[in-house]
Amino acid sequence: MSVSAVFRCMDSRLNGRFGDWLRGKGFESSDMISITGSTLAIAQGSIWLPWRWSLWMEKVVLMRQLHLAVQLHGVTIIVVAHHSTCGAYARRHCFSSFKKEKEKQLADMKKTKKIINRKFPGLTVMLVWTELQDNDGKNVCFSVIE
Repeated sequence: MSVSAVFRCMDSRLNGRFGDWLRGKGFESSDMISITGSTLAIAQGSIWLPWRWSLWMEKVVLMRQLHLAVQLHGVTIIVVAHHSTCGAYARRHCFSSFKKEKEKQLADMKKTKKIINRKFPGLTVMLVWTELQDNDGKNVCFSVIE
């Protein structure tokens, strides 16, 4: 398997199950880039505005981490993983349903993929939706979106 890096949320409910899933897909060792909301800042932090400077800075940091992973470790695959009931998304948006939350996150994941592909045209980007089926992360379903 090629060398990979993973963008994921810092939510501890994902820790064990997500690593098991990655290994099951052949990703034995990946650079883990963890931050609240996973790639929310890449998708939504495109414009520097005074009231959004923290989101813009998070985007800069995330893209720098990916740049270093590519340069220093030869990363060729990036996994972008988001999950249901994400606190970072709930804080920024008032979703009326689980369906609306998922639609927004999937749209942001696809936008992130386009941004990464423009900046790093040689990378393969895999989008993974993680659905937490309980509050403690013991029952989790993973779906490769793209």
